[in-house]
Amino acid sequence: MFDLLVQAVLVVVCAVVPYILIGVVLDASGWAPRAVYEVGFILSIGLLIGYPVYFIAKRGQTPGMKLLQIRLYRLETGGDPRPPTYKTSWGRWAIMMVLNLLSGALFGIPIILDYLWASWDKRGQCLHDRAVGTVAIDERGGRDEAIDGGASWKCPLSPGSGMLGPVGAKNLIRADELGLSREGM
Repeated sequence: MFDLLVQAVLVVVCAVVPYILIGVVLDASGWAPRAVYEVGFILSIGLLIGYPVYFIAKRGQTPGMKLLQIRLYRLETGGDPRPPTYKTSWGRWAIMMVLNLLSGALFGIPIILDYLWASWDKRGQCLHDRAVGTVAIDERGGRDEAIDGGASWKCPLSPGSGMLGPVGAKNLIRADELGLSREGM
């Protein structure tokens, strides 16, 4: 959720506001080339795609994931955790986009199923994580569960119990179960 807010702010500040200002100035002068609007559109799309792909590939977490102390790992054949690659990040993004597009036509069912999948998956993975072989890990100390892209996590900023999203994943992976330490991240 935080990542969507960050993406929206980035698009508004970096693409929409300049796009509108340039369009208004050029329209007032009677000269508004189509290229200005195309550049604004391309910049907006670039930010929406580049934000999750870049941060997950380079850091293993987006700023929203960092706030919630979640890190994404790519599981190798033997189960060894490795940092995600650009290929993994692009694949994860592409699968999410396909699920979102299908959800538009199918009343939201594919994306809801994607996130609910973590509730019964033995590793607490959503469908988009299973498809590319990634798992999201809770880096906070003292928790007994790993977390996966919103499937079952506590938000430190929410009132009351703090539970957000679908809950109930029972066999989630902890960072220490994968041999990960905070110092090695």
